[in-house]
Parts: sequence; C-alpha cells; structure tokens
Amino acid sequence: RGDREGAVHDFGRAIALDGACSVALRHRAALRLLEGDLAGARADLDRAIEVAPGDAETRRQRALVAEQQGDLGAAIADLGAAIELVPDRAEWLLARARLRFEAGDRAGALDDLDRALGLEPDSVQAILERATGRMGVGRLEEALADADRAVELAPESPKARLIRGSVHLTRRDLGAARADLDAALEIDPRFADALRVRAMLRRASGDLAGAAEDLGRAADASAGDWQIRLEHGVVLAEAGRKDEAREALQAALALAPSAEKPPIEARLRALDR
Repeated sequence: RGDREGAVHDFGRAIALDGACSVALRHRAALRLLEGDLAGARADLDRAIEVAPGDAETRRQRALVAEQQGDLGAAIADLGAAIELVPDRAEWLLARARLRFEAGDRAGALDDLDRALGLEPDSVQAILERATGRMGVGRLEEALADADRAVELAPESPKARLIRGSVHLTRRDLGAARADLDAALEIDPRFADALRVRAMLRRASGDLAGAAEDLGRAADASAGDWQIRLEHGVVLAEAGRKDEAREALQAALALAPSAEKPPIEARLRALDR
C-alpha cells in the first residue's frame, strides 16, 4: 500500500507470532534498508540466517548491508557463502569481484570474473571489469583482447570505448587511445570520464586549450565533482587564463572535503603572486 512504516509494523507482527519466519525477517530488513536503518536491517538478517543458514539470498542481502556499512570483509564473506550455496549466479560473482577489487584482492577479483564469464561468456559488464583488472596488473595484451571483445559485442557502448582507449593509453599507443576516446564522446558527448582522459592526452601533447575545453565540459556534466574542477583550474592556470582558473579552483574549494582544501587554497594563493 506504499506505507513503508506500516509494512515494517506488519512484518513485526508476523515476526512476533513466528520468530522463525526468515522470509518476514528478510522482507523487513529490505524495508529497513530502504529507510536507511542499516543496523536494524543487519539485525534482522543476522536473525534470519540463524533460522535458515542455507538461504543464499539472505546471505547476499546481508552482504549488501555490510557493504553499505563499510564492512568489506563481512560483505565478501557473505557473498562467498551465497556463492557456495548457489555457484551459478554470474551477477553474484561480479558483485564479489567488485568488492575484492575495492579490498585490494586483484587476483581473487580476476578469478571471480573468469568464473562469471564461464557462466555468461558474452557479458559485456564482466568483460569490461576483467579488462580493467587485467590492465591494473599489467596484463595489457589480455586486457586489450577483452576490450576488443567488449567493443565487438557493444559497439555503441561509450564505456567499452573508454576502457579500450585506456588500455591503448597504458600501452602508449596514443593514436589508438585518442580514436577510442573520440568515438566514446561521439556516442555520449557528456561522458565525463572520457572527457577527463582525453583532456589528459591533450595536455600531454601541449594542447592546453583542448584540455581546458574537455575539462570544462566534464565539469558541466558532473555537478558535484570537485576533482574535475581542480584539474580544470590547474590546466587553465598553465594556459595563463588566471581569472578562469581562479573561478574553477574556487568551485573546487567549495565542493572539496575539508582535508583536501589546503592544497587548493595554496593554488589560489599562487595565482595572485
């Protein structure tokens, strides 16, 4: 009936009547998660797992809550338990790979992606994740093969073009990198990540005007991103466009977390020397 508070109350009554009703516990946990009550959601899922330890979906759901609480270890462990119970869910392997990358376990993440692609060989998301992971560990030819396959499967995907362009850039094939970045931006002219990487290429080649243009477009496409505005300000300062640089750096300063403000303030002071 669209009344979350009422639904939580109704599930609470069901749980009071039957404390071993894992389905009701799981549903109440989902509602509590939507309301931002992470502790309540996790408590319900802890209880549901005590009642039904073999329920893979409950393990996966608790992993989501643990991730939102910043407990990567618990999230990875719960996804692992879910995968042991149901080993043929490619999306769960993808989810654990993402968490393992975040935790610094690149080898484990790549193993999960290999397994996911064994189940769904044409999953563009998994192929791109593996290309990124392989690039990160220096397996550039394998990364390029993955990126080529992703572009073949999804030629209109700007992300596939961006990742292949990034692999080319890491391999120092600047012409191929630029071609892929241009293609990504033809598909999606507001794709901020592609604009940032192309700006880096332009800056490295001495095209400060082009780099500044790309970073300005990226800033317009990313309203709350202070780092893009900082990069924009730095490039504008290098180009001698001090007034525009000051405006971009002030925008970065307004958005940046407190710990990141001092270096931006130093750059602003340097403009006035």
